[in-house]
Amino acid sequence: MNPVVRAIALLHALAVTAMVATGCVSVSRIGATTDRLSAEQTTSDPYLARLAEQMERGREVRRGWTAGAAGFDQATMRSEADRALSARAGGASSPGTVTSKHVADERLETTAAWRTSRETFYLAPRGNSSGDAPFAFSGLQAQTVEIKLVPVDGIYFRLEFTCDGDLKIRSPSGNSSHRAGQRVTVSPGVQAGSGANLILLPSAGLRRCEGYAHYAEGQRPFSIVRQETEAPSVARFNAEYHRCVLPREVAGDPLANVFYASGWLSDTCPFPLLSPVLLPTERAGFDAKVKSLLGTDLPDQFYAMGDPELPLDFSHAPRLSQIFISYLDIKADFSGRILDRLLRHHAARGTTIRILASAVLERAKDRAMLRRLAADFPNVSYKVHLWKPPLLSTPAVALSQFHRVNHAKLLAAISDDPGRSVAIIGGRNIHDGFLFDRPLDLSSNPSLQQYGQARGMTLNYYSNWRDLDLAVFDDRTVRLLTAHLSTLWEDDAVTRVVRPFSIAKRGGAYPREGFARHFLSVPYTDGRALEDYYVDLFDAARSRIDIVNPYLNLTERLRQALDRALARGIEVTIVGRISLEGDLGGSLMTAINEEFVERYFDRLKIYNYRDPKVLLHAKVLAIDGRLTVISGVNLNNRSFIHDTENGLVVFDRDFARRVAAVVDRFRAESDLVTEAPEESLLQLLLRARMIREAL
Repeated sequence: MNPVVRAIALLHALAVTAMVATGCVSVSRIGATTDRLSAEQTTSDPYLARLAEQMERGREVRRGWTAGAAGFDQATMRSEADRALSARAGGASSPGTVTSKHVADERLETTAAWRTSRETFYLAPRGNSSGDAPFAFSGLQAQTVEIKLVPVDGIYFRLEFTCDGDLKIRSPSGNSSHRAGQRVTVSPGVQAGSGANLILLPSAGLRRCEGYAHYAEGQRPFSIVRQETEAPSVARFNAEYHRCVLPREVAGDPLANVFYASGWLSDTCPFPLLSPVLLPTERAGFDAKVKSLLGTDLPDQFYAMGDPELPLDFSHAPRLSQIFISYLDIKADFSGRILDRLLRHHAARGTTIRILASAVLERAKDRAMLRRLAADFPNVSYKVHLWKPPLLSTPAVALSQFHRVNHAKLLAAISDDPGRSVAIIGGRNIHDGFLFDRPLDLSSNPSLQQYGQARGMTLNYYSNWRDLDLAVFDDRTVRLLTAHLSTLWEDDAVTRVVRPFSIAKRGGAYPREGFARHFLSVPYTDGRALEDYYVDLFDAARSRIDIVNPYLNLTERLRQALDRALARGIEVTIVGRISLEGDLGGSLMTAINEEFVERYFDRLKIYNYRDPKVLLHAKVLAIDGRLTVISGVNLNNRSFIHDTENGLVVFDRDFARRVAAVVDRFRAESDLVTEAPEESLLQLLLRARMIREAL
């Protein structure tokens, strides 16, 4: 978001705040319950009924701003449901579907049109290593497809092409329509920067466009293709959902009942987690990411010299069909440049690559690196998560556009070769602070970030984080996690609603341990379902709750659940860093942590991480030594109100013991807090609900 747009949006937010405060405008709380369509009114298919209700929940968030929203087409839903039921009754099944009624987990697909798909085609002249793969847009389950044309660095361009279907073009000068086979010319005019306002609107029948992009440096051929017809295997992968029969509820085991429950939180069916590898050190975490793409660890000389441009040996690199990357931060630093080089290798080999990052924390050099990657290789799709509030929303929601982020973290590499698929999940970002204890000197490469040690509200801050990731190598699990997170990629671009990934019913066998589930949370469209889940976990504890987390700004419902656990005599242990100085907004967050310590230090065990130069950033929740959550979920308002989150919940005692050993090491490096800290004046600010909910 450029400074002008940010200033206008801020003025709008403040104006709305003033109107609400003075009573000029009456606004309902976003997320308030409204009448929802019943499944009987909507469809006879359980999945489409769930999807319709999810859309209705998302529509509550967008109340007052419906222009361009993905409409709820009841007739389409009903026809899709009837078609699906007829196909199953006739014995037909989609590719990969398990049809045996005795199988607990069925893989299915849906083509119901319900969303607005918004893609970005980055444009730049051919570089030294550019590829010629087509740009594939997703019309999957879409009523409307928008392809935004964005020139890298605002360069001038002119596109000349023809399409095999009808096409509309939206531009600042007006809209135009073009029939199939008609020659189309698109240019932003003399002001190249306006190219970002050029949007292609392909019709449902358009499959392919081909032509040339003209730049001052010469021309470059390009093609735009519909993923569903040109890459059907990828489209089927992105369309899948699962139907599972979950174990019946049992008396006397609330933790098993919570694990096997099915609510509004998007999650997978339970699956066996085969040989997961914990990555507790910074080097192990980064090397695992490198190895997933390079085939070997990053050589020692890269770390010793701090030079990301040293030669890389790709002779052991796996052959990958897909790469999916989602993080809060993907920085143009040592870590980001290594990743950029690895992705370029696979893009040149034709791998489908998707990258999801956050616009709020993106700086100019980060943006330039990732945009150039996508422009050089059109088979690299790059999206930034940017949430736009509805008009006349509550003041808190209006201001949240400046800090809502994508906090779902996953690197997944899918290979058709046995044993080469990898997925890595946890708390780390692509940022040198998760790898080196001090900023590297990268001044010789002006395209990379040169961090300062500035503190406070600056995006050039540098912290030294200690964290925990988890790697899985089972191909089926890697594909499952990637397909689930693909629902975030294939969301509705207007409401940010994410379709359900699984539908379930009770009635299976007695619940067993030894299984895992992956969850995905978009709290402002799923009714804060992750908060419900964590409250249920706290309430299910019968002996102990162990937490590793840097942020202790619990929502009111989580705090109440914690109080109930303590009243039941549950032993609660928390390991973290009370002082978050050096982190973004560290002074305010330190005041929040101190407030929590003051309230609870004599009621539970709080361990303060000892090394003042290191921020313990790991996020672990363990219940009764049976269930463990490894994720990026912070125990703050942000994770349960504002940010997308994902994580792995493992219901297995052996795994819990392995994680407990890591937690014990963190605790051994910490000091037990025995007295309350002095009250900070900053805590006065935290009495404002809007401020507390933003942190």
